[in-house]
Amino acid sequence: MGHKRILIVSQYSLFDQGIGSALRQQADVEVVGVCHDLEEAYGHAQALHPDVLLIISRPEIVRDNAFRLLEEISPSIIRISPTDGSMQVYHREQVDQASLDDLMTAIQATAIQFDTEGREDFEPQPVESTTDDHQTRPRRESMKHFIIVAVLVAIVTLLVIFGLNRIQLLPMLASEEGIPIDNLFGLHIIVIAFLFALIVVFMLYSIVAFRRKPGEEGDGAHLLGNTKLEIVWTIAPLATVLFFSFLGARVLGVVTAAEPDELAVDVTAAQFSWRFDYPEYDITSADLNLPLGRQAVFNITSEDVIHNFWVVEFRVKQDAVPGQVHSLRVTPTHVGQYKIRCAELCGTGHAYMLAEVNVMEPADFEAWVAGQLAPSELSGAELGAEIAQLQGCIGCHSTDGSQLVGPTWLGLYGSEEALEDGTNVPVDDAYITKSILDPASQITEGFPNVMPATYQDTLSEEDIDALIEYIKSLGE
Repeated sequence: MGHKRILIVSQYSLFDQGIGSALRQQADVEVVGVCHDLEEAYGHAQALHPDVLLIISRPEIVRDNAFRLLEEISPSIIRISPTDGSMQVYHREQVDQASLDDLMTAIQATAIQFDTEGREDFEPQPVESTTDDHQTRPRRESMKHFIIVAVLVAIVTLLVIFGLNRIQLLPMLASEEGIPIDNLFGLHIIVIAFLFALIVVFMLYSIVAFRRKPGEEGDGAHLLGNTKLEIVWTIAPLATVLFFSFLGARVLGVVTAAEPDELAVDVTAAQFSWRFDYPEYDITSADLNLPLGRQAVFNITSEDVIHNFWVVEFRVKQDAVPGQVHSLRVTPTHVGQYKIRCAELCGTGHAYMLAEVNVMEPADFEAWVAGQLAPSELSGAELGAEIAQLQGCIGCHSTDGSQLVGPTWLGLYGSEEALEDGTNVPVDDAYITKSILDPASQITEGFPNVMPATYQDTLSEEDIDALIEYIKSLGE
């Protein structure tokens, strides 16, 4: 049968005394101790490492704890019922069935008819801690797995960081305010890479290292919980979130700080265009022009719906909300041309709501200002083209025949328009003027009613006349 170390767990003193005496008469059996409940057995088993756990109890006691007992105490369990004498055997490894049968036969053959009087009391064997190789082997195995996983997590983290940095997630940085933002983003990448590695490495390593081996049967260990681990994975994410919240608040303070002599630009968004006013120079333009190295403060609002002012290279963005003015500060660091995009879905022309950003040397910026302030010598059509650009008309009406949100202006003047109500009207000065001042009164068939009704407040008669001349020129 082979030498067997047995730990008895029983609350029935007569039973464990008799069975213990009988087992001690077996040459190949060693009773290493007697415990009175399972909790006590858990503690003693850490030092004793029994081969068999003999439990004298009701069936449900073992059924409810079988996984934990098999994993943490003993590879084999024999349960004896004190009421009907029935037995059950649980074991997690391939144990010699003949050996277990012999052991159970010895137990069943034990006479449990004891006279409580005159019987010598049975004293449990003292429990002594041991530090042999059988005790330290599981710890060494656990430490080996931990070291391997830690090394793999570090390697995968570095590889992910390297890979993400190689693919250039962000375009060129072109503002001072973007420097702390990119630094914070880089720190996010490191944490994300570590968390990715932590999850993937643990999962794949567990699949490989703890897979079911050939010949193994039964379920894996049933773990009831680990309080220390639960505390760690609660406190660690909380501390991480608080840390990044602190960093985010610091970065927000840096990117919103005002500098002396900043350039004020009033930004007005409308479906689907941008307008830029420079109060310092009394200039209005359809493109955003900025001097290099000078901080600009954008005072952003909207005429209709919510838009969002975003230049990717500047890294910062701000909503344009009707009836409100929100500020955004940018200090350009590179000369070049960039694009303003609306980052808030604002209607059918959202994708076309773009504007040019020109960052130029300070001397070139002053030359541009001087050119804007010089008396205009433009013809009516040229002035109309400038107004159309400034008011954002070309964001909805093409000048080359392509289809946008509104009808194209190419060849429009002098033609007939089919309206939504089924009528046809000639395109003349009166039609164009009414379409500008009261756009909802005559909707062109096949196009949505999205033209703003605010031009009667922003355009003068001279502006409208210039627009008409421009539209006429597109039909010539």
